[in-house]
Amino acid sequence: MSEKQQEISAAAGGSGGTTPSGRVKRRPSPGLFAGLVTVVMMAIAVAGLVRYTGEQDRRMTALAVQMKAYSDALALSGTELVPLRERLAETEKQLKSVAERISQLEKRPALTEEEHARTGEMAASLASLQTSLAQQGETLRTYEQRLEKVEKTSVTPVSPSSAKGAGGTMKGTAAVAPQKKRMSAGVPVVSRTAPFVLTGTEQRGGRTYAAVAPRGFSSLADVTLLGEGESTTGWVLERAGRGEATFRVNGRQVRVMVE
Repeated sequence: MSEKQQEISAAAGGSGGTTPSGRVKRRPSPGLFAGLVTVVMMAIAVAGLVRYTGEQDRRMTALAVQMKAYSDALALSGTELVPLRERLAETEKQLKSVAERISQLEKRPALTEEEHARTGEMAASLASLQTSLAQQGETLRTYEQRLEKVEKTSVTPVSPSSAKGAGGTMKGTAAVAPQKKRMSAGVPVVSRTAPFVLTGTEQRGGRTYAAVAPRGFSSLADVTLLGEGESTTGWVLERAGRGEATFRVNGRQVRVMVE
């Protein structure tokens, strides 16, 4: 080997070395390793992003289904409340009309016996309307509470790491059902002053009713409608006729006239 070839071989051996066959052995470049590491990290990041996006899509779909269910529930509750509010408004209108008629009759200087009986009948009708209004008010309040519960049901929002998304109550006081007592027949009618005033009688649905109020009452709200077998202050209503009613108290029958 010439001196020039030896110098070339020595130079090559100093940079990368030679193989036994005399070929030059090159070392891997550091830039190549850095590029490979970068490519691997980018591939991992892309795979994570694809997985994250798929998870967000599934959560958004589930959230949309939940929102639609709440929307359908709200629409159904609103539809049920419409006819109930209409019936309640109609009952209030009838109540106001009856109260005005009674007020007009009471303002007249003197009433005939027939007019007095009519006043009592209207008072009984008013008491019945008040009971109906109270029941409808309770029903309306129940529906409105259901609607409010649906409206307040919270939809759990998705965090940034998992995406984002979604009857004036009228109060009615139902009349307390008076206690029923067992009746017995064959006791003569006696005269006795009742602790209440019989304001009128009414027949409805095959049954008779008596409208009573405490003596000295000043409001129509004090009028109570009694059915046969029902009682007030220990007086049990046995039957009611035109302008009078028969009660049983302490085992005796007492006839009370409309006042």
